[in-house]
Order: sequence, then structure tokens, then C-alpha cells
Amino acid sequence: MSTHVCKVPTCTNKTDGVCGPCRHAADQASNPKIYLAGPMTGLPDHNFPAFHEAAARLRELGHRVVNPAELDEADGGPGKHEWEFYIRRDLAELLRCQQVAVLEGWSDSRGARLEVYVAATVGIPVVWASTLEPLARTGLFRARTEPEPDPPESPLLEAESIVNGARRGDYGHPLDNHTRTAELWSAYVQDAVSFTAEDVCFLNILQKISRAQNRITRDTIVDIAGYAANIGMIKDARASS
Repeated sequence: MSTHVCKVPTCTNKTDGVCGPCRHAADQASNPKIYLAGPMTGLPDHNFPAFHEAAARLRELGHRVVNPAELDEADGGPGKHEWEFYIRRDLAELLRCQQVAVLEGWSDSRGARLEVYVAATVGIPVVWASTLEPLARTGLFRARTEPEPDPPESPLLEAESIVNGARRGDYGHPLDNHTRTAELWSAYVQDAVSFTAEDVCFLNILQKISRAQNRITRDTIVDIAGYAANIGMIKDARASS
């Protein structure tokens, strides 16, 4: 067996070339190799005590553990290199593991969030370091086997599908539909104003804008786009008649 070069300076336990602190024991090689992920920046002692405690507990259970706190200590201590150095090193170690175990507060850490995302993307299970229970799938953690939801349709495309779809069959051409409405409006004001089909569209748009002063909704945007499309259709119909 080739000698394993341990990155932990204090490690003296190399039986048959296997490092005890970071690889546990040769007869336990079938256990998943676990990468620890968690917050460090801004925490007391860079949160190393939590990393070391979790690593010790998992090793007692027979797991092989990659502990970034130990890697930092082997590379001169935290803050000796740029952030990019640590994340490149740690991602390379993570990809050699069979599980990622997260510490409390992992979602507050830019590096840990990236590590969880990478693990989920390549199909490495992510668990809680404290219980080894799977991490719940949230927006921060979606396995690659879970397809991304289809992006919402553009409001403009939705409006186009409405004015040229079933509503067109229900209401007729916008010129005819809005002309009827305009005639009713003109009669209501006793012909003090002679409304046109275009006026109906513009006034409906103004009504939508008024409603948007309270809260802008997708329906409001779609309706404004639809009425604007109707104005264009009315203009084209008049030009062709």
C-alpha cells in the first residue's frame, strides 16, 4: 500500500500507510468518505471547534472525514490565502467524497452554499453532520435529478395568446368588440363624448394603471399588454377596410 501523505501536521498515526485522523482505518474503507461543510468567516476561531467536534464524532462512527479546518491548519492557518484558493482546494476534496455533511449555519456561508450546490449537482448526498439525516431540498439545495421548473411565460406572450386565442373567438375582433363598448359608453354620457374603439382600450389601460397604484400584479401587466395589442389590431383593421 502506498504511503498516504497526511495534511494534518500533528498526525503521527500511519498504520500500514493509512492516516488515522483523516482516513480512519484501512478496514473501514467501505464507509462513505464525508466532507464537512459549514460557516467559518466572521465566527469565533473561524468555527474550527465545531468542525473538529463534528469530525471527531463522525470518525468515532467509523467514517473517513475531510475536515476543511484541518486543511486550513495544514496550509498555514485561516486567512493566509485568498478565498479562491480555499474554495478551489476544498471543492477538489469534496468531489472525492461520497457524502457532504453540513454544520449549523451552513446557509449563511457563501463557500458552504457553493459546496452544497456542487454536491447536489453531481449527485453527492448532502446530510446534516449532527444526525446524518438528509438535508431538506430547498431553493439552496436541489438535486440534479429534480428538473428545474419551466420559466414563467412572458406577460407579452401571455397577452398575445389571449387576444389571438380563445378570447378572440368569444368576443370577436377587437374593432367590433370595442366599438360596441364605445357606443354604449357614448350613450351613457348622452353623447357628450363620442368614444371610439381605441378610446375604450386606452381608458381600460388607465384603469389598470390606477389599480397598479395599490399593487402591481401580473394580471394587470398582461391586461395592459393585451389592450395595447388590441389598439394595434384595431389600427390594422381600419387601414385594411
